[in-house]
Amino acid sequence: MRLHRLEITAFGPFATTQTVDFDALSSAGLFLLHGPTGAGKTSVLDAVCFALYGSVPGARQTPGGSLRSDHAPVGTSTEVLLELTVGDRRLEITRRPAQQRPKKRGGGLTTEKAQTWLRERDPATGAWTGLSRSHQEIGEEITQLLGMSRDQFCQVVLLPQGDFARFLRADAEARGKLLGRLFDTRRFAAVEDRLAELRLAAQRQVEEGDRRLLALAERMAQAAGGLGAARSPVEGRPGDPGLADAVLTWAAVARTEAREAVDRASVRLTAAEDRQATARAVLDAERDLAERQARHAEALLRRERLTARAPERDRDQETLDRSLKADRVAPALGLRRDAERAHAAALRAREHALAVLPERLADASAEQLSALEHRLRGELGALDSARRTERRAALLAEERSVLDREARADEDALEDAAGWLADWEPRRAALAARVEAAQEAAARAEHLAGRLEPARRRLAAARRRDALAEDVRAAKERLAAARERRNTAHEEWLDVKSRRLRGIAAELAASLTPGAPCQVCGSADHPAPARATADHVDRATEEAAYAAYTRAEETRTAAERDLAVTRESWSAARTEVLSPAATAATEEDPAAEPTVAALADAVAGLEREHAEAHALAAQAHPAREALARAGREYEERVAAQREAERRVAARTSRREALDRERAALDEELARGRGEFATVAEHATRLERRIATLVGAAGAVREAELAARRLKEADDRLADAAYRAGFTTPDEAAAALLGDTERRALQHRVDAWQAEAAAVADRLAEPATRAAAARPPADPETAAAAHSTAERALREAASALAAARERARDLASLSRQAETEVRRLGPLRAEHDRVARLATLTAGTSAENERRMRLESYVLAARLEQVAAAATARLLRMSSGRYTLVHSDARSGGKRAGLGLHVVDAWTGNERDTATLSGGETFFASLALALGLADVVTEEAGGVRLDTLFIDEGFGSLDDQTLDEVLDVLDSLRERDRSVGIVSHVADLKRRVPAQLEVVKGRRGSSVRLRTDGEALGG
Repeated sequence: MRLHRLEITAFGPFATTQTVDFDALSSAGLFLLHGPTGAGKTSVLDAVCFALYGSVPGARQTPGGSLRSDHAPVGTSTEVLLELTVGDRRLEITRRPAQQRPKKRGGGLTTEKAQTWLRERDPATGAWTGLSRSHQEIGEEITQLLGMSRDQFCQVVLLPQGDFARFLRADAEARGKLLGRLFDTRRFAAVEDRLAELRLAAQRQVEEGDRRLLALAERMAQAAGGLGAARSPVEGRPGDPGLADAVLTWAAVARTEAREAVDRASVRLTAAEDRQATARAVLDAERDLAERQARHAEALLRRERLTARAPERDRDQETLDRSLKADRVAPALGLRRDAERAHAAALRAREHALAVLPERLADASAEQLSALEHRLRGELGALDSARRTERRAALLAEERSVLDREARADEDALEDAAGWLADWEPRRAALAARVEAAQEAAARAEHLAGRLEPARRRLAAARRRDALAEDVRAAKERLAAARERRNTAHEEWLDVKSRRLRGIAAELAASLTPGAPCQVCGSADHPAPARATADHVDRATEEAAYAAYTRAEETRTAAERDLAVTRESWSAARTEVLSPAATAATEEDPAAEPTVAALADAVAGLEREHAEAHALAAQAHPAREALARAGREYEERVAAQREAERRVAARTSRREALDRERAALDEELARGRGEFATVAEHATRLERRIATLVGAAGAVREAELAARRLKEADDRLADAAYRAGFTTPDEAAAALLGDTERRALQHRVDAWQAEAAAVADRLAEPATRAAAARPPADPETAAAAHSTAERALREAASALAAARERARDLASLSRQAETEVRRLGPLRAEHDRVARLATLTAGTSAENERRMRLESYVLAARLEQVAAAATARLLRMSSGRYTLVHSDARSGGKRAGLGLHVVDAWTGNERDTATLSGGETFFASLALALGLADVVTEEAGGVRLDTLFIDEGFGSLDDQTLDEVLDVLDSLRERDRSVGIVSHVADLKRRVPAQLEVVKGRRGSSVRLRTDGEALGG
């Protein structure tokens, strides 16, 4: 890195723009930056740091402090411009901090945000090209190009001698803090913390597994209750060594004891089963004996009961035998009852038939009644001719009545036709007038319909116009809201993008892989990867913000498009409402534009007139139809009048012929009626008398036949009773039994006989007789003995089941314990490995002989490199006397590995750096600073540092030592470096010709550049 030009405006003590030409100063290799105290020498270095990193060194970065010069005019903005070369790129950085400025409108001040510009010059054309205006992007770009953070830059490029003097005399703790900040060894401390966390996590897992193992051991101890192993359970705590072996050994012993207990319980169960079987056999024998003795006693009792019921059984058997004899008389008894019922019915029918005959025929026989019947039938045949004449007379009377009715109807028709035809002409004229009025109304309705449709279209357009006017207003509101959302989304996207660009280095650093080249610089070493800040966002968040902004932009475009479409629709509706003349009128007077209410009233009036005309026009067809119907009716009535007149003439001749035929028939009918009103009445009377005589003769004959059948049935019944052994038929009838009663008697007889046979069989059984001869059985005593044996068997079976269950539980829990031990094996091995690494890196392991933490070990290696690099320059500055060496020794309770000693070649002794004098301390700390700059530069990826600044400390040197120090500094030009000395030592003005003087004044400080004693600028 080489500085070319620095412009400072309204920054620190500088009120106006001051330019520092580092190219002119660097040409001499060594230049002096001097000036009175408070003039602003350090502010020049602060401006360089601010231009690169956006902030000044930490010691001067006060919270809430302002970088703006109090001497600067109100309208001048605080700004720092730095032109430099990094690698092969020529860059220009311009920064403005956040500052107050006057408002452009009105009075007062407003805060202007911080701004940054980064440009790069094209080496071919010399033109400057803008790269970025993002603070984050520019900060990441500069940090990546330099390979150093701000703290590293301030420690390596702006060498603060006071800090290194303190570093030289500091203890190991303070020295470790500075080296850790420079070399960023936080990752090694993070490794220590991570290993400690892994150790605790592994320890927790192992202890958790041990707790599960102890829980299984406790469960096994509970399951082994009653065994010898249960009296000596496993004791231990989670994490104790040998705990797993103790649990497994105890489980094996418990399993063995459980198996032995199962064997003992099995032997006891076999013995109990044998005793229970014997008791069961005795109980079964006693119960069988008791049952046989009870059966014998029961048989004796049943025999006594049968003997007592024997007379009743004999009576039932006799009754059954008599009923069987009576069954042979039952058919004759049935026939006698049927004949008796038939004879009674015949007598009743005879009495009923004779009751309707004259008293003189009450005792007539069937033959007499039949003779009277034949005589009446002869009289009935003589009336056939008279009945035919009577039917003809009835037909003539009906025809005469029909002719009379037709005559009266024709007379009414002729009268009605005459009245209707008299009103024909006025009626026809009225119907013709209705037709003409309907036709005129149809023409008027057609005209109104032509006016109504445009009026309706205008009304609909007016309604659309008003509705679209509201839509236009709503669309404007939606567009305004969409624009607001779009602007908000755009600002949020820009903010998120800016935050991501500020943290892009950390995002790129997250993808770095040890040994793999960096995507930006190509280096395979990544000494200080950038860390993400608290407000850093990732790419997904930025893309989500951009997507939200895109959706908001699309919504705004759609809202503008909807507003244009709605406005166009509103304009079209408004044009449709207005005629050309009305359009011109409304342009002059907008209030003249027709409203929806006015158009609706006009449409309602037209619709009302059209409805009336249409209703009247709808009567045209009915009116024409009515006129046509009236014409047809006129013709029909004239024809009907003529037809009626013709029928009247024909009917008169037919009536006269009917009257002549009726007179001839009346004489014959008088002879056939006799004393009756009609011939039919006379014939009906004869037919009724004949039917009565026929019924009476039949009833008399049926009664005589029924009497004969009854006598025959009595004779057959008396004969059947005698043959069956009964004295009279009534005795046989009394012996008859019904089916239910007979089945009941037969059932009682059969039951007695079956019971008698069963009792005989029971008493005849040999086993029963033998049991009756033995002493009484005692099943209760046998049952008590069997119950005792059964209970003992159940207890033995329960004991065996419990022993087997205990053995199974112990086997299952043992398998679980073995599984847990196998699962804990890798965890224990991992814990041992991690614990060994954690104690080793923490410095608490016996393997770590120096008790050095990992971070201290790394820092010790860095300090050893720094001491070696510093010694090369310290030897020249001290004329070969002093050498810096690194020490691993512990100092009291302090950390080991960060000791720093100086070796005095004059005495050969190694002593502490705190024993150096003031001048010796200065050039030793200067050598240390230069050596540290070399090591940090190599650590940063080998970025070449062509411009260095050394701040103060030269006043403590004598002339010879000062010459030697300047020679060392001047030797830095061999690498094409330039070194700026910040000092107010007067002797340096003589020794260093290239100078940058900072002049202090009431209106602010200024700078002057001098080479060989001549002023080059201010």
